[in-house]
Amino acid sequence: MPLLKHSSHKIATLLTLTFSGCLFAANSSDNPTLQSPEIKRVSDATQRVMREQIIEDAQNTFTLLGAELAAERGDTTLALNTYLRILANTQDPEVAERAIELATSTGNFLLSEQIFQIWQKIEPNASPAQRRIAWARALGQGDVNHTFGQLNTILNEASNEQIKRIFLLLAQVSLHNPDMLRTGNKQVHQLVTRYPNMLEANILDLVFSTGNREKSRILSALKKLSQIDENLSLPSRSALSFVVHEQPDTLSDFFDKNDSLKLSPTWQELEIENLIQNKQYKKASTRLQTLLTKKPQANLYFLAAAQSFEHNKNSDNNQVKQYLEQAYNIGTPEQKSRAATMMMLNFLNEKNWVQSANWLKKIESSDYAFVKNVLEMSLSSAQNDWEKTIALYNNQRSLTPNLQTHFFDNVQREQIYLSAMMQVRKPAIVLNEINQLIKKAQQQGDAARLNNLIYQRGILYSDKMHRPHDAIKDLRTFLILNPDNAHAQNSLGYTLLSQPETVNEGFDLITKAYQAQPESAAINDSMGWAYFQKGDYETAKIYLEYAYKNEPTNAEIAAHLGELYWKLGDTEQAKKIWKESWLQNKNDFILQKTLKNYQIRF
Repeated sequence: MPLLKHSSHKIATLLTLTFSGCLFAANSSDNPTLQSPEIKRVSDATQRVMREQIIEDAQNTFTLLGAELAAERGDTTLALNTYLRILANTQDPEVAERAIELATSTGNFLLSEQIFQIWQKIEPNASPAQRRIAWARALGQGDVNHTFGQLNTILNEASNEQIKRIFLLLAQVSLHNPDMLRTGNKQVHQLVTRYPNMLEANILDLVFSTGNREKSRILSALKKLSQIDENLSLPSRSALSFVVHEQPDTLSDFFDKNDSLKLSPTWQELEIENLIQNKQYKKASTRLQTLLTKKPQANLYFLAAAQSFEHNKNSDNNQVKQYLEQAYNIGTPEQKSRAATMMMLNFLNEKNWVQSANWLKKIESSDYAFVKNVLEMSLSSAQNDWEKTIALYNNQRSLTPNLQTHFFDNVQREQIYLSAMMQVRKPAIVLNEINQLIKKAQQQGDAARLNNLIYQRGILYSDKMHRPHDAIKDLRTFLILNPDNAHAQNSLGYTLLSQPETVNEGFDLITKAYQAQPESAAINDSMGWAYFQKGDYETAKIYLEYAYKNEPTNAEIAAHLGELYWKLGDTEQAKKIWKESWLQNKNDFILQKTLKNYQIRF
């Protein structure tokens, strides 16, 4: 069966991700990115914007301030769109320069080129700023010769703040360009000696030394980073993510060679997170207890909860909850909301709706407004209150995720919303809503949302509209972009089973999905149904009974298992399962069709 509902499996997955460590929360993907430097205080940002004289108008100044703060949170798309709007109104070259930087940092090189053409009309005569942008344009296009041939020139013409942005932009693009890392390595290393105490220079050196697998230089850069960035800014965390991805053992080697007790508290926490990720749970526990004895802090209790969760995944979470409660009791408002979020995820996973609701009320920080909305939608969805789920989304549709909280994004929220829509709205209405969201995602260039919406539409075609050919088209598109996604393999495979000419392909895809996630009820149901269609009823029984045991309220699984029992001659057991499911899911299409085929009425 396709994975349609926002099930307990998804909650469990979110819970696992929550405890997977905060160390690389700045960017946990396989392709880490670097953002512009964090603005410590709004007043500092305001002064910088005004000092650089981006514009004179106060309204535009504060609009651009909002864009900079969005960039610091990691929302570069919002920041870029804001700069483009102001550029259209002001034709200001400084705004154009910053817009190109943002476009290049997000990999939108076509847009960067378009802005450059606008720039040339605004400022036809070459200037230091235009040379910087020509350099950024060459960087984005992968022009190694221009990038490093002109690097010293543009640095000599740049202010200190501009140099910082140049270093981060070079590090950002080079993460994904081995030629850039290889060609510029020696020059970058020489540059760093000119800026020994500049954080951005050290980050650039760390990226290049990592890309060239120079271990001694990486360790040296890490040592310097621990001295000049004790609190681990967002760019530093992103660079560390790249180090761990490219050189997994290097961070452990750094802590082995340096006494963490002499490092800042944040770096001490970093060591513990690294130990947890490397499954060195006993060592992590020992370090944690030492630090907690010395000075109890909420962040340490979060780490203790993560260590306990990862070490005892198959046990009850009482110890985890105790640590989270301690974090809640002594934490800042932001930490309290974080602890409450993690507690609620625990109780959602346990299907304890009362405690879930209690902890939901304790999420009070404004930074967690989006998170709270997703959790409240999850709670109502888990209780099959579809109308409330839809209302919660529509009433706060304008909310956007705060990337610094690192819990949920728009993809996850839309999954819950659309799953609820599919339960209680006519398929044509849901299809129109999905198509509208797809159009919006295309306009915003949001590939992750677009992929998910195509998948959701494929599920709608398959599960509710019974248009298998359209479903197969969408699900194939999604699978091409996400070839290892087990649920996509299962959904496409299950749909292919309905077409005689693609039964074997469907079975192969479901088998791959099962190998990846053998405990999934949805995938076990598909495996069982595939064997049922092959006539191998005894093998089908193994999978279908497992699926029904784990999701007894799922009407489609009940329909399949009942049909299997009927084929095996146990008609009474078949009718018993069908009736129990019918009492809870009278309008389910698959169950209704099955009962009609066997002329069963309740």
